[in-house]
Amino acid sequence: MSQIISFGLMGLLLLAPLPYGSVHPWAYSLIEIVVFGLGILWMLNIFISRKPFRRRPAPFDLPVLLFLFLCLFQLLPLPAPLSQAISPIAHARYESALSSSLASPVSSSLWHPLSLYPFATWRALLLLFAYIGVFYLIAYHVHSTPQIRRLLAALLVIGSFEALYGLYRHFSNQPILAVGRASGTFINPNHYAGYLEIVIPLSLALLLIFVRPTSPGLSFKERIIALANSERPALIGLSFLGLLVMVVAVIFSISRAGIISLAASLLFFVLGSLYLRRGKRRIFIVLLLVSGALLLGLWEGLGPVEERFLKASESALGRYKIWPAVMTMVKDFPLLGTGLGTFGSAFLGYQREFPSAYFDHAHNDYLEILSETGWIGFLLLLAASLIFMASTLARLSKVQIREARLIALAGLSAIFGLVLHSLVDFNLAIPSNALTFTVAAGLTHQALRTEGNGP
Repeated sequence: MSQIISFGLMGLLLLAPLPYGSVHPWAYSLIEIVVFGLGILWMLNIFISRKPFRRRPAPFDLPVLLFLFLCLFQLLPLPAPLSQAISPIAHARYESALSSSLASPVSSSLWHPLSLYPFATWRALLLLFAYIGVFYLIAYHVHSTPQIRRLLAALLVIGSFEALYGLYRHFSNQPILAVGRASGTFINPNHYAGYLEIVIPLSLALLLIFVRPTSPGLSFKERIIALANSERPALIGLSFLGLLVMVVAVIFSISRAGIISLAASLLFFVLGSLYLRRGKRRIFIVLLLVSGALLLGLWEGLGPVEERFLKASESALGRYKIWPAVMTMVKDFPLLGTGLGTFGSAFLGYQREFPSAYFDHAHNDYLEILSETGWIGFLLLLAASLIFMASTLARLSKVQIREARLIALAGLSAIFGLVLHSLVDFNLAIPSNALTFTVAAGLTHQALRTEGNGP
């Protein structure tokens, strides 16, 4: 049963990005079914094996749990005085809608939820449960470095496929939507770049695991010879080629935020390696990757990339213009927001400058979370994130096992890249990207605990 759970997690990673990033209902519903099924299997395995449950709660568990309760509370029908006190505008909208649909006046004693679109909140909440479920499946089930390596290998395989497929469609002029930009199986090239910027640092960790440490006194030539004579030269070569193709694919996605975020995440990885005094080999491989990708890009031509960067202010103007309107919506629903997953419907009343457009997302994950869950929800997630980062960094400086530190640092780099990208996009609204981001967080958390030094 344990093997089924492990292969189930690998299958999720391999299949999630293929159907357009799992943005369609049937695709993300399948993710939910698989995750909940794996959770049931894990509980059955614990019950059958009768192993003691040893994991103590993590410091970030409480704000995550409170955030889930907040989202459930948004769906709970409340008495009119209470709903009016918490969210007067939501209460007024329900009263107005019911009054206009009924012949007789509506009684003020009717109960209403806080969410403006309860179905959308239920849908988003189920996905949120799935993401959190994956995190805790990794935290509770993945207890050894071979298990972590298998998950990293799955990411390397699917990331390499996405990169090759995206470049093939790009150079054969077969775009899914955006002409002249690589997008793989994704509809939006920006989300394609966002997905790869999570996968690349984690795949880089796997490559460095294959590259065994050498004696400190060896020359550059002797290090290359030792690398060629290593136990796994084929795996090292294939991993490096896969990484190289992924970096090239991000460049030809022509996603400005994706390219900048990937560069920032690799810089984070390099600086972290220097801080941990493990920098020389890692800097060399990162520089080799970046320079190789740039040479391949120059060979094909980086003109479109340069042109898109030069036009950044023009194409991003509409995206930035909606943010003041989003903040107006936040002021109207300050405490608990409009309801998780309701941005697309709730924002219709605030886009006065764009009457003919439809914005299903805020193009900023933080503003979207703030508008949907209010300041309370936003601060709970911020607290969980800060506690996670602080506890991980504190543990990272203490753990001495090379592989554990390497995976944790790569995971933090992947998280940092997407956190940066989320300032100008909505990658966390794409199920495959949010799932992979959660896996990166889970691997980061668990890698530092596989040596038996704590929960």
